[in-house]
Amino acid sequence: MKSRQMALFTLCVLLGLPALRAKADDRSEIVALYHRLEVAQKSQSASGTLALLAPNFSYKSGDGKTHNAQEFVDQMKMQMKLVKRIRDTKMKVTKVVINGKRAKVTNDFAWSMEIEDTAGAAGKPGQLHVMASTGSVENELEKTSKGWKFLTLRTVSGKMTMDGHPIHPPTAAK
Repeated sequence: MKSRQMALFTLCVLLGLPALRAKADDRSEIVALYHRLEVAQKSQSASGTLALLAPNFSYKSGDGKTHNAQEFVDQMKMQMKLVKRIRDTKMKVTKVVINGKRAKVTNDFAWSMEIEDTAGAAGKPGQLHVMASTGSVENELEKTSKGWKFLTLRTVSGKMTMDGHPIHPPTAAK
């Protein structure tokens, strides 16, 4: 009886290993996707960021409008015009739930950069300021023929500062 149970147990393990290995491979690919995003953000590469987004990518901005991948990258380009230097960008995947060719991923982020206040909105025109942000983001990902891509972006929480002072209330998803 014990040998029959052992054989059945062994068969179950062997049949389940490819699925476990596939999920582990997917998780590794997803973590690598976030690393590529981190590199694209550090180098202020709009094309590098766009390459990581699914064709049907969307996100809802703070004003409630929904934007597609190109609009997202266009906004990034506009914002980066004031950036003199990216000091640091970090992303840490904290949760991954894979369901077939879709995944929900939560990551914690932190970044800081030097920006130029060309208009003098927070001091003398041309003055440099350090902007920083920390928080948590949820993404939906889609596995495509070119690997995992970002499908949606939702900020769960966030705090932004300029020169160490809060610049607006923390964000929270509803």
